[in-house]
Amino acid sequence: MMVQEQDETPKIIISGANSDLARHLIKELQQDFQIAALAASVPKQEFFCKNIIWRSCNPLMLWEVEHCIEEADYGIYFVQSLHTINHLTQARTEDLNIIAADNFAQTAKKNRLKKIIYIRCPVEREHKNSRNEIIQDEAEAVMRSYGIPVTTLRTDDIDEESVSLNKVTLDLKKNLSNKRVGDKQLGTSRHEKDKISESIVNENHSVCSVQKLLLPDRKNAQWMAFYYMEWLSKSLNPLIKVKQDFDNNCYIHTVFFKKPLLSFSYLKDRSKPDHALFTISGGILAKRMPFEQGTLEFRKIPGKEECLAAIHDFIPSLPWTFYLITQAKIHLMVMKRFKKNLEKLR
Repeated sequence: MMVQEQDETPKIIISGANSDLARHLIKELQQDFQIAALAASVPKQEFFCKNIIWRSCNPLMLWEVEHCIEEADYGIYFVQSLHTINHLTQARTEDLNIIAADNFAQTAKKNRLKKIIYIRCPVEREHKNSRNEIIQDEAEAVMRSYGIPVTTLRTDDIDEESVSLNKVTLDLKKNLSNKRVGDKQLGTSRHEKDKISESIVNENHSVCSVQKLLLPDRKNAQWMAFYYMEWLSKSLNPLIKVKQDFDNNCYIHTVFFKKPLLSFSYLKDRSKPDHALFTISGGILAKRMPFEQGTLEFRKIPGKEECLAAIHDFIPSLPWTFYLITQAKIHLMVMKRFKKNLEKLR
């Protein structure tokens, strides 16, 4: 009987792998590790090397991240540009980063990764309390909230690329082989500051919209999701009515059409108290695409009484220019009113 030896080479998941620094590190690490490189856009064929699998992944979509992170030992998380994944993004950078970090950390915990290495962008010394620093602090706090050991590597401003690259590689190999948790400095070239990740533009006219909302006392994300539907129906009465069936699927109707404007299918098996998830399954205002559906989610931020209401990969049926000056603006106005309503409940 023939027994096949199991490959014991450690497996690494790298999120945000399209940055220059990430690509350099992948080449340096490929001899010692099996690497799954996640990027919104897979690079050209010539960058496919030994021990590397490239996977196309939208870091804002939880199920895409879950599909890509399987049977790994370690995770390396690069801060990446998230505004360029969709044609239109109505969101603050910090909120997008929280979602991406939360998706990665959730999935890492589910797959029992041994450690996450969080690589932060460089921040000038005179801007230590800048928005960029705060954004990265929030994302790091989300990473640590799931109980997985997190090592933070901070990039210095070192000009000699070969020296800095060697230092990064040594630091990574050391941290991937021990259990110490903490922060450490590493180097990166000066030009890397403006190239944390490449700009990726979706070929479809897709939309991402994220708003941060305050959670009333003792309420969770599921409560907010269905309260939003109830509030929408009451506040826009008589023009708009929201119907909800026994499976918690929701349908936004208007007095002008029999068909719903938008249909939301509730994903019971993928939802939990701190995360309510729907697919945008149809409606007059949604363009039907084969194998593609947008999502609506309400997600509680770990450790805070705040919730993110987010639409991902929504493709409108309206002509793009007309959509921008009508439906897109109306959505922001509605969410602003909803935010004020929630503040009154605090």
